[in-house]
Amino acid sequence: MKLSKIIFSVLFFVSILVSFNSFSQTAADHIKAGKKLYANIDFEGAISEYSKAIELDPKSDTAYELRGDSKDKRGDYTGAISDYSMAIEINSKDEFVFVKRANLKKIKKDFPGAISDYSSAYSVNPKYFDGIYLRALTKQETEDPKGALADYSKALIISPNNANIYLKMGIIKLSLSDYNGTISDLSRAMELNPKINAYYQRGSAKQELADHTGAISDFDLAIERNPNDGNAYFKRGLSKSILKDRKGARADWQKAADLGSKEAKDLIDGLYKAK
Repeated sequence: MKLSKIIFSVLFFVSILVSFNSFSQTAADHIKAGKKLYANIDFEGAISEYSKAIELDPKSDTAYELRGDSKDKRGDYTGAISDYSMAIEINSKDEFVFVKRANLKKIKKDFPGAISDYSSAYSVNPKYFDGIYLRALTKQETEDPKGALADYSKALIISPNNANIYLKMGIIKLSLSDYNGTISDLSRAMELNPKINAYYQRGSAKQELADHTGAISDFDLAIERNPNDGNAYFKRGLSKSILKDRKGARADWQKAADLGSKEAKDLIDGLYKAK
């Protein structure tokens, strides 16, 4: 009888202790536990801990943001966006959360919503590179080239030696027939990062400006970097033809045709097969 009372007392004491520890945990404790679970790739467990933190502190923007991160990792983009929205409602001065929500909106093809969030991030912190750069990238992807150029120019103020931005600006300018601008930006991109291969695009701009010697030089470099670039052979052939190097032109067009260029094949058929 005494033994059973002792066991009962011990169990009762343990239950009280566990209950006390449970109630004594703060939102910060649950956030800390959630971070550990997240680091161990236990996103479900992390979500549970962040949810407990939110129960204890419904105004914790950090708990909502971190729970959103975990939902994002699980592929629950709608749930993550909802949590980021709550975090923003509590604290609208966190540029990072705006970008996180924008990235998920972009995944869900909500491009206007993504651009709006990138804009908010940039408004909160005009020195935050991702806010303006990702807005530029999204505008470029949604066929707003002039808007993208304006944003890339702003991004250059933050990161003035960013070769990737010059590359993107040069390609956009080529599509807008700003050939001098194309040459300037692509030259700067390759100067900053010699690994960038934009010789084909720069050669195309030079060709449009009737600088065929310069174009051939760039197409040479493009082919040196990528010997299977049929387009570079085809365009080099065009410039050679204009410079009266007919033999060289035909050789380039034949190589382009061999690499699968329909334009080159049609040109050869039209110029030579009929004779």
